[in-house]
Amino acid sequence: LEKERKHPDFPVIGTIIGEAVETKVPYIRGLAPSDDDLKNFGAAMAAWGSLSLFHVDGVTPEAADQDLAGLERITVTDKDVEERRRKLSDARLEEVDLIAFGCPHLSVEELIDMATFLEGRERIRPGVDLWLSTSRVVAQSLRKEVQVIERFGRVLVDTCQVVTPVENKHKVTALNSAKAAFYMVKEGFGSQRVYYGSTEELLSWVSRPKAG
Repeated sequence: LEKERKHPDFPVIGTIIGEAVETKVPYIRGLAPSDDDLKNFGAAMAAWGSLSLFHVDGVTPEAADQDLAGLERITVTDKDVEERRRKLSDARLEEVDLIAFGCPHLSVEELIDMATFLEGRERIRPGVDLWLSTSRVVAQSLRKEVQVIERFGRVLVDTCQVVTPVENKHKVTALNSAKAAFYMVKEGFGSQRVYYGSTEELLSWVSRPKAG
């Protein structure tokens, strides 16, 4: 599989690959994911296609040892990604009453990035809740960042929105996770309408730079 995108949306690409190959083992070219990209990419592929293993050229262990002769070739285009991104949403951003990050759990780097983005900003849209899910170990190691984030929302530990009864209070959830977008629309996993967006887009929607 190959992708020619300068700034890839790894979770969305993961949904396309997972759905296309189902339980096969894909060998992916044209992408250079970070560790967090691999986590979110793999989670999306597993949700949408039940993949348990994949190789990324030049990135994952044993990729160089694979025999690629005779493999079926699938190309994922920018158009494919844009179409899938639109299909992940069945609600508008203006309808959202919960923004939930952390499916899979946010890493140290992701939590730091979000706290850094929110530092120096102020909360807007008080009717929209913000949840960030991570492990207890990560949250305890980043007390300063958690304090920044909790001026805007809640840091949840050892759980995530997919296994939390969000339907008791919320109807429309905004997500940056294609794995969560797969599950949360289902009865028993939140029964939500969802809006899929980038982390920056969603954080910008509930916060703004402080005046002055």
